[in-house]
Amino acid sequence: MKKIYSRQRILLPSQKNNTRSCVIFIIGIINMRRLTALVSFWLIIPQSMQTSPVCECVSDDPFLIVVPRAALVSLVRVNRFLSYKNINNTNMPLSMEAELVDIYKGHEKRKLITVWGDNGILCRPYLSTFKENNFYVIAFDSSGRTSGDEKKGDYWISDCGTYWLTVDTATKTVAGNIDDRNRSLELSRIREHLIENHLPPVYGPE
Repeated sequence: MKKIYSRQRILLPSQKNNTRSCVIFIIGIINMRRLTALVSFWLIIPQSMQTSPVCECVSDDPFLIVVPRAALVSLVRVNRFLSYKNINNTNMPLSMEAELVDIYKGHEKRKLITVWGDNGILCRPYLSTFKENNFYVIAFDSSGRTSGDEKKGDYWISDCGTYWLTVDTATKTVAGNIDDRNRSLELSRIREHLIENHLPPVYGPE
C-alpha cells in the first residue's frame, strides 16, 4: 500500500515577517475605515447635538426663580464687545462691556463692568445673543474666581435657566421667560418686584 504523508509547511523567518506585516496592514486599513466612518458621522451631526459633557444644567427655571441665586441684577446697556474667539468657524464674542443703568439687586460701585459668556464648553450663553447698544435686565453671577482672561470682579451669565430679559425702550417692557405665567411685563413692574423682594446675593465678588 502506498503511504500518504501529510507535510506541514514550514515558514521561513522572512516569510513570517511578511505574513505578520500583511496582517497588521489589513488591521490598520479596517481601523482607519472605522475612524473615517466615525469622523464622518460626527461631522454630519447637527451642532445642537454636539453638546459638550462639561456643561450640565440641573434646572431651566424662569427669571424670577433664578434671581435669588444671582449676585447682581440690573438694567444694563451693552456698550461693546471686548474680546473674541473662533468657535465653530465663527468669530464669537467672549466678553462685553455692560453699563449699569439701574441696579435692582446687589451692590456695585462701578458704572461699567466686564461680562463673560460661553467659550464653547461652559453653561453660559454665547454673547452673540446680545446686541450692542441694546438694553437688557440681566442677573449676573460672580464668584471672584479667575478663569482664562477673566479677572476678579468680572461677571458672567448663566445659561441654566432664564438669566436675562430683553428690554423694549419704546414700550418700556421686558420680554422673556419671566415666570410660569408671564412672557412680557412692564419694566416698572419687574423693578418693583425685585426691589420689594430684595434678597442678599448668595455669593458675590470676594
